[in-house]
Amino acid sequence: MAEGSNLSPVLEIANRQELEDLKPGFHLAMAGYPAEAITSGQLLHIAATPTFAAGMVTAMTDMFMLPADMAHGHLIHHNLPSAGGASGSPMIGPSGKVVAFHNAGTSVRVQGVQGRIPSGALKNYGQRADLLLDLIEGRAAAVVEADRAYWRQRTAGFKRGIEVTVPSIAREVTAKLYAAGQLPENMAPVLISQDRFRLTDADKSTKKVPELDKSGAIVTKEVSQRQKIFPVKLAGGKTQLFIAYAESRKPLQMWLLSGKDQLAADSVAPKDRDAVPMHAGRLRRRWARGSSLRPCHLGPAPAGQGRVSAR
Repeated sequence: MAEGSNLSPVLEIANRQELEDLKPGFHLAMAGYPAEAITSGQLLHIAATPTFAAGMVTAMTDMFMLPADMAHGHLIHHNLPSAGGASGSPMIGPSGKVVAFHNAGTSVRVQGVQGRIPSGALKNYGQRADLLLDLIEGRAAAVVEADRAYWRQRTAGFKRGIEVTVPSIAREVTAKLYAAGQLPENMAPVLISQDRFRLTDADKSTKKVPELDKSGAIVTKEVSQRQKIFPVKLAGGKTQLFIAYAESRKPLQMWLLSGKDQLAADSVAPKDRDAVPMHAGRLRRRWARGSSLRPCHLGPAPAGQGRVSAR
């Protein structure tokens, strides 16, 4: 800490003038509770011991990781080690005041190893403390509204998730079918149709489902869901790939119905993306991120009619 620092039990947030002094090379310290894949992580609920780390600011950008002026450079890149559980930890400057809050890290996943593994590059992130000052001063909503034009300008050239994820899934499924000998040739997927919709309260229904409570007893819980049904025609000799893409990574379920008969549905847990083609009369539920249904021709399948139900 800087000589003469007068620290109190309550951490003080740096003022806006002090935050303007943040730049690469600025010293930082952080105390938090990293728990993910940490040997002692399971004991934190018994007696939590904070972990201290020191490092520095390595870069400053806007929230899109692009170079920015002071007004929009809210993302602090730093090299303090971290793991899951440390998010929200205050980051302290040499004055002893809070200059940022740790909120994200760079990690990798290894097959067969549970959890995320922090990257040795130590490329981690914090959000500048004036975001909290805006909340305290009651001006956060106005700041967000004023920044919308900046966000639109900065992201104008970005591809949206649906523009990247859907073609990627289609290519991946096509390659797997071809490798498995289920396609006569490695053909490009053909878009048949797409639809964009928003589920509203008019699409809402409830049902009762059994579940286990904390004691292990089976209880009945009422669950709300929203659902839409889309008629589709299945062409003979073609495999149909149905992809549902939901905004904000909302979980989706899909079924293939023929009249009142359910021909197929997945039973796997929600995940970011999954696609299995309807082949030889079968369709499984797709999990992806977005709100469009995109049936694509991929290979042989019997002709018929059906309905896709998306929830």
